Parts: sequence; C-alpha cells; structure tokens
Amino acid sequence: MIGVTGRSCNLLAELWEAPGAEADFRKFQDLILGIVQDHGGQILGVDRPSKTDAPDGPDEIHRVQFPDADALIAYRADPRHVQLSGLRDMSVAKMVMTNLGTVHDD
Repeated sequence: MIGVTGRSCNLLAELWEAPGAEADFRKFQDLILGIVQDHGGQILGVDRPSKTDAPDGPDEIHRVQFPDADALIAYRADPRHVQLSGLRDMSVAKMVMTNLGTVHDD
C-alpha cells in the first residue's frame, strides 16, 4: 500500500499492456480515469516510451496526482475500482506504482 501524508500525493504508474489486449487496455484506462477524477485525482502526463530504445520497458507511464493521501485511499477502496480488477488483470501484464512524494502548501 502506498501511504503518504501531506498536501498532494504524486505517483508514477508504469504499465505494460498484455499481449493482444490493446482494446481492453484502452477500455480499462478510460474507465479508471473517471474514478481517479471522482476522487480529485488528475493525470498530469502520459508518456509512451519507444520500444526501440527500451524493448522491455513499459508501454505507458502515467504521472498521477491526488489532493492528499485520503483521496488516494478512497480511490483504491472505491467499489468501481475494485470491480475493474478483472479487466485490469486481463489487459495489464504488469504495473509498477512509485510514490514520488508530496507537495506541501506553505
């Protein structure tokens, strides 16, 4: 579990698409974005690294920000997020989440 205290919670999500699951991968991404936004989160950026430079690297890298740790915890516990676990398991071969830290208001 990613536990963060402070103002905003910043994450890096590295995603590897399951072979032959492009449509389901996109569907999962579209559905999960709405849930992220419902909890005050936002996608700050999406990168699609070149497979030429890093053939074993992720297919997409998302920079995600939630307003605080409570929002992230609520997102992860949201029943809609939990219900998408089957689609995620079908379409995402691997996911690595990294805590980038917090941004505090002074």
